[in-house]
Amino acid sequence: FIKLFAETMDELPAVHPGCLVAAITYQARSFDPEVKRLSAEGLELWRGRFKAWIKEIAAVYPPRVPTDLDALADHLNVLADGGIVASRIYEDKLLIGRQARMFHDLVKALFQPLPADRSGS
Repeated sequence: FIKLFAETMDELPAVHPGCLVAAITYQARSFDPEVKRLSAEGLELWRGRFKAWIKEIAAVYPPRVPTDLDALADHLNVLADGGIVASRIYEDKLLIGRQARMFHDLVKALFQPLPADRSGS
């Protein structure tokens, strides 16, 4: 799913136009509690979706180190929102896709089984 996310980001026609969540973060006083609540609900929905996929991975390939799956799901949210900001600053529409592929590689390393011990011990 992370590779598909990266491909989707690569296919954006231009630099992402912006993000309501990023705007709220940077201009918190400009938004009322209802907008903040709705934004939080949106993030929770994405966290739930990402966490469900990550749990499927973890069920087959337990993580190599203790891992907070909520934090890992949030990491992808942060990557997307931060990627939107960075892609606008750098005027680089492919930045989010590259960052998503990096996240994919990190998740793969986290959940990839260790090679079998061939030393005979």
